[in-house]
Amino acid sequence: MAFPFRKLKLDTLPDLKYIWSQGSASDLLAQNVESLKVLGCDNSISLSESTPSFQNLTTLLVERCQGLRNLFSFATAQSLVQLQRITVENCHSLIEIVGGEGDGLYLEDVIVFSKLKVLKLKCLTRLASFCSANFTFKFPLLEEVMVAHQCANFETFCHGVVRTPSLQRIQLTQEDDVGRPAVELNDTINQFYKEKVGFSGLQYLKLSDFISSVGGNMEQESSRDLGFQTALCP
Repeated sequence: MAFPFRKLKLDTLPDLKYIWSQGSASDLLAQNVESLKVLGCDNSISLSESTPSFQNLTTLLVERCQGLRNLFSFATAQSLVQLQRITVENCHSLIEIVGGEGDGLYLEDVIVFSKLKVLKLKCLTRLASFCSANFTFKFPLLEEVMVAHQCANFETFCHGVVRTPSLQRIQLTQEDDVGRPAVELNDTINQFYKEKVGFSGLQYLKLSDFISSVGGNMEQESSRDLGFQTALCP
């Protein structure tokens, strides 16, 4: 049976648990699809329960899948040899992108996303890292990384080694259109997390007493010394 489909969109399928099941005809579809969109599939817990080959997948978009805990298994991630772009948004149970269940089970725990150029992660409130296992990740062509807007628990990119020789831009806030200089991915994210963690639970800030003590005026330089922006002061 031929599967000519190159683009696949799955939208609002509440009973869908796995997109691919072992031994099903969808294994052939997985080998041919190039663009995959998964939207509003709230009971999905992973893209697959088996190890399909996504050998031609170039673009992946996942949104509003509230039961999703990880996106790929270790073995599935290894098949993504053509993947160029990953976008994941509003999946509030997602803890990691690549599941760490294979840690220690493989002779070489190395995953190479050989063609990935763009990685965007947005509004993922429980996301802690790209992968919790001690894997080595290589992204030879990765240029842009976004981890922004309610990804407050994203403390580190991965717990193993990460190689990103082509990285140009890391965006860590929704408002940061320019992005941070791409030095080292793990170090940049770790530093950003340390900078924000002191104010992660802040809901109300009153500076009137301080303003009164300096005559009712707060210069921009003073607010910078406090670690705040003047926009906090109406």
